[in-house]
Amino acid sequence: MFAEDGGYRNLIPIEEARPVLEKLAKKHTLGSITKRPNLNGMLEDTKAWREQHFPDIFTDLYLVKRSKIEIALNKGYVLILDDDPEVARDASQASLRAILLGNPWNTEEEYPYLNHSRIKRATWQTMEEYLEMRGLL
Repeated sequence: MFAEDGGYRNLIPIEEARPVLEKLAKKHTLGSITKRPNLNGMLEDTKAWREQHFPDIFTDLYLVKRSKIEIALNKGYVLILDDDPEVARDASQASLRAILLGNPWNTEEEYPYLNHSRIKRATWQTMEEYLEMRGLL
């Protein structure tokens, strides 16, 4: 299994993500909520990976088996960045804004509910423009 074999330790970060997250972190508290099992030191592996690739950006780290939205609401987060269409849908239903990282597996044709006023589909480049327009960067 990917997680049990330490696969998360070897993930390559998306280059375009770092500058956007650095700008966001200057104005906002950022938390990281990831849907992963806590197997064989997964929390420690994820923390180490995050500190290696995104130091001084995130304050919190949560590994969840269920809903990311529950944690987001409890922490007072108002915006979710994710590539999972169901997370974007759940965020919009909970009155949170969601930026859905566009990928071939989460098209509006396949998930019509993504066409919602609280969901913005974006790439890292268009996300930066969107956040600047909204005064978040």
